[in-house]
Amino acid sequence: MSSSTVRQHIAGLWGSQATCRFTPASLRVRRASILIVTMADTQAAPAPLHPASDGSFATMSRSAFGGAWAVRVYIALAGVTFLGLYLRLVKAWEDMRDILAHTAPDDSFYYFEIARNIMHGRGATLDGETVTTGFHPLWLLITLPVFALDDRDLAVHLALTIGAVLGAVTTVLVFAIVHRLVRNPRAALLAAGAFAIHPVIVTYGVSGMETSLTLCTIALFALALIDTWQAPAPRSVRRYALLGGLAGLMMLSRTDTVFSLPAVLVALCVHEAPSMRWRGPVTTAIVAGVVVTPWLIWCLAATGSIVQDSAPAGGYASREIYIAGHADLSDVGRGLHLLRYTFIDDLPSQFWAPYPDSSTPYWFAVVTGVFVIVLLPSSRRGETLRAAGLAVVALLGPIALLAISAGVRWYVARWYFGPIALGVAIAIGLAANYAEGLLDDARSWISRRQMRSGASLRAIPAAPLYVLLYLVLSVVLVRQFRPSNFDGLWYSHPWQTEALDTAVWLNEHTPEDSRVAAYNAGIPAYFADRPVTNIDGVMNRAAYEALRDCRTRDYLREQGIDYVVDSRPMFEIAKCALSLEDDLEVVTEIGSIQPVLVAKVRPAE
Repeated sequence: MSSSTVRQHIAGLWGSQATCRFTPASLRVRRASILIVTMADTQAAPAPLHPASDGSFATMSRSAFGGAWAVRVYIALAGVTFLGLYLRLVKAWEDMRDILAHTAPDDSFYYFEIARNIMHGRGATLDGETVTTGFHPLWLLITLPVFALDDRDLAVHLALTIGAVLGAVTTVLVFAIVHRLVRNPRAALLAAGAFAIHPVIVTYGVSGMETSLTLCTIALFALALIDTWQAPAPRSVRRYALLGGLAGLMMLSRTDTVFSLPAVLVALCVHEAPSMRWRGPVTTAIVAGVVVTPWLIWCLAATGSIVQDSAPAGGYASREIYIAGHADLSDVGRGLHLLRYTFIDDLPSQFWAPYPDSSTPYWFAVVTGVFVIVLLPSSRRGETLRAAGLAVVALLGPIALLAISAGVRWYVARWYFGPIALGVAIAIGLAANYAEGLLDDARSWISRRQMRSGASLRAIPAAPLYVLLYLVLSVVLVRQFRPSNFDGLWYSHPWQTEALDTAVWLNEHTPEDSRVAAYNAGIPAYFADRPVTNIDGVMNRAAYEALRDCRTRDYLREQGIDYVVDSRPMFEIAKCALSLEDDLEVVTEIGSIQPVLVAKVRPAE
């Protein structure tokens, strides 16, 4: 048997890496153990996928069993992907009232109404008049065509379907990322499966927000980064330019993903050969800037600022509530308090703990994992930790966004957690790879013991390990699918159906030329046949400035607003700017969960 043949059989039977290094002693031991394993178990695991000479993950190893193993891997990946797509499509085509109550936040309807106005010739406006930059452009661009339809419900379903398809694409990208990191298709399939069926991640994909697209573009960027990192130095300018183009698309899908770039560029500078140390990362930054620049120019021309309208106004009401509830804390104290809650309680309760109000199971799993890594060092520990480090660099932007939102802005929207879903899925895959390394070590130990005693050896297959991991994962996720838990996992606002009822009431009980305003204006704007002005400012900078300066009552009269509609808590928050007693006359209340007030604006005295 030649040395190259030995390497091929070892790669196939032991699930090792594409490149194998042996000492003479270890080679003799593994040669002997392979003969024993081959005689005892002809069904040993075949070789994993290996990277091609061009660095792509899809090319098969030419070793024994490679072709058959590839077919099985791709069939399994297709099954996982279509299962995830099915779950997303089920939610995308639910009844509209269910979508409003459990899936799509009010903010998603800002996208839908702006897209509808663009397709009907009213420009990038919410109310048909005021140009806004309070959105992320790539998601709006992708969903534009469906809002040419007159059927508003059908347009929403189709937009959510686009999100579902993007979620399926991201499932494949998660497989590719984990496989590129550790060359282990079994671990990659587990990661893809977690991403495909996790109930919170499923709902992110069909929320109507830009989250599904953002996850997809971040995954593409991460895959390109890994490909660039693993390529031999010096790397080509073309490779860095591709990375920059994907970074630009990522920022157009959600502009604050720009936080990902600094860490990535620094890491590439350190990892690059001297001849390309500056040229390559600078190329990435320039290309990313070129991709984003047209959007910034349009923002500047439309509103006089490259900062989106939603940036200063986003979460204003929530911040006011938070400040009122923590009046005894300093600004620094408020930031630290919300940081602790976001990362210690809220984040794990969404993605791992089977109970939405408890993160204890998550932290138990984390502490146990740390002890396993310290006390049971796997032969794949170094590989897994290096892969985890590279994944953290790629996902540092979403982590930074959460930290800044909690610690500085004091406002964390549910969809800010979306990109962390990639990190959760990748972590599951890396943990599986580490566990498989422990299994490999057990095989080696048993081989040596049995060889010394002269007994025969039966191979320890990897299949039971993955069956166990899938069972554990399924138990956790199935518990999250329970209705009693699901309400707290993502976005359960059953009172949003009352906003829909309010839109119907406005169509039936107000003159056709009436002008309406709302703090949460997305749902009323989309379903009412009346122009609706957003007055918390996320779609209207002038309205935000009026709210901030307690001039909303003057702004409403200047704009000729006839009615203001929203839930009572919103009026309480903004009472310095608009008073139910002095400025408005309540006409009716709609709903019983969190009733929406319909109030007529009093004329100025």
